[in-house]
Amino acid sequence: APVGSTVSGNLQPGLEATIYPNPASELIWINLDNDVERAQVSVTNLLGQRLMQRNIISSSQMMIPVRELGVEQQVVLIHINIPGQRSIVKKVLIVK
Repeated sequence: APVGSTVSGNLQPGLEATIYPNPASELIWINLDNDVERAQVSVTNLLGQRLMQRNIISSSQMMIPVRELGVEQQVVLIHINIPGQRSIVKKVLIVK
């Protein structure tokens, strides 16, 4: 079953993210609705342990190979932080 998403921080218009597929088994795609100069993307488990961290530079899209997360079936949180704007946190179910 799909897992919901949450948004936190200052609700400024203009920053939206689409993360798909959900559930994911091989790749997770992150699409921002606008190109960003720099954004930090981190993936954590529900205990807050960081599984991966990357930067998006001058782009609106990023791909995460699920195998790099080192997890099997569980929910992970994808945190997208753009300096000076709001942060977005979305839940994704990993299935293998």
